[in-house]
Amino acid sequence: MQRVNAFRVWFAFSIIAASSALGAQDFRPGFYVRADLGPAFTRSTDVKEFIGSPSPGRVKFDTGVRFGIGGGYLFCPYFALDGETGWIYNEIDSISGGIDADARVMQVPFLANAVFQYPNPTHVTPFFGGGAGGSSSVLDIDATSGSVFVHGTASDTVFAYQAFGGLKYEINDRLAVGVVYKYFKSGDPEWDVRRSSQNIKFDGTETHSVSVTVNFRF
Repeated sequence: MQRVNAFRVWFAFSIIAASSALGAQDFRPGFYVRADLGPAFTRSTDVKEFIGSPSPGRVKFDTGVRFGIGGGYLFCPYFALDGETGWIYNEIDSISGGIDADARVMQVPFLANAVFQYPNPTHVTPFFGGGAGGSSSVLDIDATSGSVFVHGTASDTVFAYQAFGGLKYEINDRLAVGVVYKYFKSGDPEWDVRRSSQNIKFDGTETHSVSVTVNFRF
């Protein structure tokens, strides 16, 4: 009987402590801003056209950098909507098919996201979500393919979407830091570098990134 009573006391104390800890974290609705920074791993993709030459090969990217910034509204402890932009920058390592290139690609996404999180008695809050929108893809290139020389900068806007998830540590009622993984997929960009009908076309790109994130609530 004493063990049963002791268990009841321990159980009641645990519930009170958990409730107090959860209440100590103020997950009130409101506006917030966030930013993240980390390496960007963009996978190789096909070159669909290079100045009139169809499907000459594949393009390989060096490891780059992703920076994101956004803001939104926390409607309840578990759900928020926000908007995001930033940039994903990658140098081009090589383009197969006899193309000698010094080039780089910067993607500037503009996305609307749905964010889900799980507040709990600890200070560590898991979250995940996804979003869709567009991406402005900018190509800066100096390249030679046979007797063809290409030099210039051009941009194209394509459809894009992402999925993400991570953990954040609630330092106080307003500030949190954490880590976030993002998967980003963009459509097929086409760049009119020469301002003619002979363009450069890539297949869509996929980028994986792991970033440090900072979140501030007002």
